[in-house]
Amino acid sequence: MTDARRDAVLEPPTTGETHPLPFSAAEFERRLRAVRASARARGWEAVVLNAPENLYYLSGYQSLGYFAYQVLVVPVDATPCFVVRYGERGNVWGRSCIQDLALWRDTEDPIAVTKMVLERVAARRVGIELQSWFFTPAMAQRLAAACSSVTFEDCTGLVEAHRVLKSLEEIAYVRAAARVSVAALTAGIEAVSQAASDLDVAAAVYVAMIRAGGEYPPLPPLVTTGWNTTLFHNTWSGHPLKPGDVVELEIPGVVGRYMAAVSRTAVRGEPPAYVVERHHVAVESLEAGHAAMKPGVSCAEVYEAFAQPYLRAGLEVPSKPAYPLGISFPPRWIEEGPYVLPDNRTPLQAGMVFHTPRTVRVYGDQTPIVSETVLITDTGAEVLTTGLERRLFRC
Repeated sequence: MTDARRDAVLEPPTTGETHPLPFSAAEFERRLRAVRASARARGWEAVVLNAPENLYYLSGYQSLGYFAYQVLVVPVDATPCFVVRYGERGNVWGRSCIQDLALWRDTEDPIAVTKMVLERVAARRVGIELQSWFFTPAMAQRLAAACSSVTFEDCTGLVEAHRVLKSLEEIAYVRAAARVSVAALTAGIEAVSQAASDLDVAAAVYVAMIRAGGEYPPLPPLVTTGWNTTLFHNTWSGHPLKPGDVVELEIPGVVGRYMAAVSRTAVRGEPPAYVVERHHVAVESLEAGHAAMKPGVSCAEVYEAFAQPYLRAGLEVPSKPAYPLGISFPPRWIEEGPYVLPDNRTPLQAGMVFHTPRTVRVYGDQTPIVSETVLITDTGAEVLTTGLERRLFRC
């Protein structure tokens, strides 16, 4: 494409309609200023970001097309610039507070376009996300070879460190997402009594999720029944429901790309006695962990609170009893940040959001589950996924 033709597509057409940005201009400016300060402190003149969550966090830009090459170049002292596929230009114009862009067509090399942007800002020491899902080692190697005068250093986690503490605008989205997840879970539980199979339960969950205002989740709802509940990270498969079957539901809700999750256990008829006992341990662990989640308390100390009910019952302590939530795009719903683990001395801070799933998983046995999404406030853990009792739902 000639320079004249390329320049002609860098400005959006004038229309009478605009797409509302997910956050205020002040919020986006605060985020960009904080990320630039962190980059500058590490001696970088620019950072090259690829993770869809980080692009959204800094600009509002989102697209299902993140399987194709796209990066956001953020100089510390100049205007940020997107390098995106030609077809994605409308998503920059219509969904992003950052409007500068450099386009590549399917017949062009996006590495060459990225090089051009870095040369334009004269960046010589650059942070780059080398652990992003969609920026491959081959891409990194090609970019380093093309920009031989640039020193690239891994900046993975730079933006995530700022995302961990949620602003009031972000918390509003998480609260809305929590309402979606609870509505979808409630519908799933209600469907169990008449469901012929787990397909009927999953269908009820999805319908309620969408009708409650939920966006597409980063992973499907986890809806499993009977023996299939013994399997980790599993969901519906057409398994018929019969008396005594446990139904494990772990449901994501997403609004404004922010996620909240909630879990409960239902059962067709009467559950096996061991399920009742293990569900009690899971609930006891959940509530003990929540009570310990306060600002200044370390993740390790919180882990011990979650662990004690399991140890008293002589059961294996499930790993990672709490993990951070926030912006979510497929293929995962966990946000990078401090996990509640026995060796993590990171203190909790107000503004953190966690999902707290509790199970007792013994291979071959049916598995109960219970969880909430909680917000760390100045005084402790506020449960956001409210409205459902923490009990076995007999249907």
